[in-house]
Amino acid sequence: MGDAPQLGAYICCPPTAYVLFRMLTACTVICIMTLRLIYAFDGVSWLLYFNHWVTILAAFYFTLAAFLSFAAVFTDGRATSGPPFPVTVCNIAYGMLVPAAAVSALASGLVFYDYNTLFEDATKGITDVGTTFGICALVWADLVVNRQPYYASFHALLGCLTCWGYIAFTVAYYFTHGTDSIGHPYIYPQLSWAVPLRGGGSVTGGKLLAMNIFLLAPTFNYMYWFLVWARRRVILSSKPENMAV
Repeated sequence: MGDAPQLGAYICCPPTAYVLFRMLTACTVICIMTLRLIYAFDGVSWLLYFNHWVTILAAFYFTLAAFLSFAAVFTDGRATSGPPFPVTVCNIAYGMLVPAAAVSALASGLVFYDYNTLFEDATKGITDVGTTFGICALVWADLVVNRQPYYASFHALLGCLTCWGYIAFTVAYYFTHGTDSIGHPYIYPQLSWAVPLRGGGSVTGGKLLAMNIFLLAPTFNYMYWFLVWARRRVILSSKPENMAV
């Protein structure tokens, strides 16, 4: 802002290229979401699935990030006492999206997809795979390129709440007798909460794996960024100018 160094000093591409990258990712995610709406929209039930939550969040984040990057590079800045409100909102979406995209890809690829029937409708299957794994790839590419700060005590906690919140949502949806578009009393078969409640049944392998992914993966994300922060603090404290005489 103002006389500060131009955006791009701490990323791996020049400012204009960075704006183009963010505009391209935003357009790609919007196209993915549009195709998913065209080929898989089934009313309000479309909003029940976690990969669709991630798709909406990704479209919002990448669009806002592209707008803010464009404004930062091509408009004059001014001094502020804190980050503008749109930047704060973008940071919140960023913190939620990073682990959520990874969890969506892991859960879909390892648990939710039935690969025997996924491509019975080829167009729908391709858009489903693109929605899940394509968005995850874009999120991680953005994570490498943008070098935005990612703090365990803020961003990573928001990611944990997003993933844990979805599990809580599936439980609440079941106990309030919600159904999907064709009347199933669950959102994903592997998260049918009636299974361990009937006839002394046990938790299925799919349910256990899904629970581990949704609960543990965001926790590992938090731990990773906590260690990044701790390492940085150690490096800073070991500099001669920061050491006590």
